[in-house]
Amino acid sequence: MVREKAPFIVSLILAAIGWAVTHTVDRVTGTPTIAFHLDARSSGKLLLTLRNVTRDHVFRDLTLVFTAEPGAAIQDVRVAPVEPAFEGDDPVVIYGRTAQVTFPQIQPAWAFSIVVGYTGKERPRFRFDMKDGAIRATDESLEMFFLANEVCILLTLVCTWTLFSLGWVAYRWLRPPGRGLPPVPE
Repeated sequence: MVREKAPFIVSLILAAIGWAVTHTVDRVTGTPTIAFHLDARSSGKLLLTLRNVTRDHVFRDLTLVFTAEPGAAIQDVRVAPVEPAFEGDDPVVIYGRTAQVTFPQIQPAWAFSIVVGYTGKERPRFRFDMKDGAIRATDESLEMFFLANEVCILLTLVCTWTLFSLGWVAYRWLRPPGRGLPPVPE
């Protein structure tokens, strides 16, 4: 009985996985989300990568504030936009252990690399500040994995379903007449 329903069960499972991936990606791209990645491997340097992952939300007057630990200082901040992004004309403001970068706007799919030079043992902490609206900042997560690999995941599901279906058809076509597989001789 299960053998007869196998194509339906496999199709249902693959469809559920495909729906979950697509639903997650649609939810992430439909909310005001900025993806970030921190790299603090080298001493005294912090690399922060930002990307607006939304479909249609423009972040306006977004301020990024870096704060070093007490007794430490931020030495310099360099912002490198990934084309076609533009970082704006506002200068980076550094005062002691705090630095502030203001972006006039961040369009959908725009990305920036920010390098922060600092003194001290701990890396500076960062936060976002916006005058209007809310922002969701997310680091590496399952959602971001789905977002980055949605097409590959869906193509893999389609190929898996196709191969399974072809195998099922071949099994049904090649099996001997009668019900199920022939008995094993003793």
